[in-house]
Amino acid sequence: MDLEEAQEKGWSGVLVYHEMFNELRQHEIAVDEKNWLNLMCEMRGDLLIWCPDRQLLYTTNLKCLHSNPERYRVTFQELTCTNTPFGVHRLLPSPSDKHVALIGDDGVNILELQRHRGPCGEFGGGYKTVNCKCTPIDQDYFVARKQADTKIVLHAEWINECQLAMLMSDESIRAYSVFDLNYPMFTIPLEKDRPSLSLRDKFVTFGVLPAPLREEDDVTLLLIKSNGDVHLLSIRQNKEFFPIVYKLSSALPMLPASDDNYEMSVHDVLVLSCTPPVVVISTNDSTCYHCILLPSEDQQQDGAGPECQLLVYDGLQQEKGLELEEQDEGAGLLHQGAELLVDTSCNYQYYIIDGSGIQRITLLWAMNVNRHLQNSNISLKSVFEGSSEVQHLVVTHPLVQDSPMAGQLVCGICCVSSRMLGHVLVAITTEGECITLPLRQPHPPSELHNNDMTPYSHAPSQPSLLEEQVKAELSRSRGVPIISNRDGAKLDLQQCYEMLCESTKNLRDQHMVQQGKAKQLLTKRMESLLRQRRKQEEDLQKFAQQSRAMSQAAHNIKDRVEVLQQKNEKFCNRLRAILCHLEMASPELSEMECNARKELKEMTNKLKRLQNEIKVCTVRLDKSTPGQDLFTLSIPSLASHQLTTVHQLLGDESSRLTNLVKNVKELEKQL
Repeated sequence: MDLEEAQEKGWSGVLVYHEMFNELRQHEIAVDEKNWLNLMCEMRGDLLIWCPDRQLLYTTNLKCLHSNPERYRVTFQELTCTNTPFGVHRLLPSPSDKHVALIGDDGVNILELQRHRGPCGEFGGGYKTVNCKCTPIDQDYFVARKQADTKIVLHAEWINECQLAMLMSDESIRAYSVFDLNYPMFTIPLEKDRPSLSLRDKFVTFGVLPAPLREEDDVTLLLIKSNGDVHLLSIRQNKEFFPIVYKLSSALPMLPASDDNYEMSVHDVLVLSCTPPVVVISTNDSTCYHCILLPSEDQQQDGAGPECQLLVYDGLQQEKGLELEEQDEGAGLLHQGAELLVDTSCNYQYYIIDGSGIQRITLLWAMNVNRHLQNSNISLKSVFEGSSEVQHLVVTHPLVQDSPMAGQLVCGICCVSSRMLGHVLVAITTEGECITLPLRQPHPPSELHNNDMTPYSHAPSQPSLLEEQVKAELSRSRGVPIISNRDGAKLDLQQCYEMLCESTKNLRDQHMVQQGKAKQLLTKRMESLLRQRRKQEEDLQKFAQQSRAMSQAAHNIKDRVEVLQQKNEKFCNRLRAILCHLEMASPELSEMECNARKELKEMTNKLKRLQNEIKVCTVRLDKSTPGQDLFTLSIPSLASHQLTTVHQLLGDESSRLTNLVKNVKELEKQL
């Protein structure tokens, strides 16, 4: 299938050709024989993949890939950790989708994701590399326990949005809050009264019930031991006092009754949130038991007995039709127990991940039970006629050896379920290949597959492999001198020398192997620190540029503020003047009107002076001799045309003065 055909299938087909997986193929994904790898998770449309070689997360937004596949097929982000963890084999996202628990052999680290910013809703605004805060949980405790136990955390689950519960190797439950990771919120010792002396009698895993059995219980955990004993741990967190109140029940009875719990060697457990709750138990011999959690009818009156019981409905066992050579990759994982993953789209489905691939199990009988509880008209006989259906989604070790997926192991799986993206299963292999499978809701058994072709068979009871394991542990090569000598005789010098040489060689080889591992860890640590340093230098440069831009913007804002303050001051003064004039009941005049008013006052004073001078001149004329012309004495003789001109000028001035007087009087009236 080429890229054009993949684009027709939507984002699930384009994701296979994403550039992120090309980058992942350039780095090696080592197979861990002790733990199953689940290096992928999905959080509200964001796909996160852990790269063990570079110790960072690759992420891409599936919603953006759905809307614009051509652009976002070649773009992805890298989330680097401040405190780089090593040996991570599982990613556990929180229910709030704000934190991711990185679970490894040395402990658990909480990665705090940055907020989505930008038009595309990417981490940290859409930068290529984003630094995220990574905090180790209770580092002092884990460092102290690391010297005693090789595997400290047996199992971990989120019990709510901000609390992570862990089953420790010292038979205790420790819960931590994301707000305080240095100290546990509470610690519950499981074997306080009777310490466990046998390795088969230890708690190996637990599951969180979807709803508490009692109203006052905040959390109810279903704990299971390696021998199949199931216990309920009810935890109530009181706000008034501390410590919390908890109650550990005795082993729940299994029906039909069995002395050895059906010879279970438990590997994993899963609780399906259906009605009634179904507990799925996977064993080391690849058998999955389906148990119904029911209230107990034989509970004692004093409340000392168990409150629930398990009804073992059926079991699915994988047929050992494929045998791998010991030198083949994943040969040990193929014969280990299967990991269980819940299906977020349906409460009656779950996934099995083992060395042979991925299978989806549909509990048709559980659907019939739920319908019977809702509608009592359905006969109880028809309810238990259903069975469990198996659908093979990914086959990594098939019977046909020429398959393209042969020889690969699944190292990451997640279920994408939303209205926009649909219901798709996404998985990655150790070779960096991406597998996307659009899934549907449960169908009748005939439409799924042929039951004759499935490697699972209904076999609730099978002989235990304990005897074979004990024989394998006790069998030794006869080349070892101390075992070959069984008659109790003393060893000669030659045998002692051979033993000394062989032990020295083994110690030297172990030292070289440990030295090589330490060198690889130091190299990865140096690469991670250098990568973080480059990212921090880039961030510092960006922060410096932003600081200069903000300083310039601050200066501009300061200048504008000063200008606005001056304008505001003038405006306030203007308002004060208007208020004063309003209080005095006088009109408010502008600056030009005030200047005109001053000029009018000056003209009025000038006119008064002129009137006084005219009066003085008139009095003088009246006191003079009659018939005598005062002006003729000083005025020289003029011609007739000159006299005419003088009379005209005097008439014009007289008319002008008259007009001025009229204007002044009109202005006085107006004022």
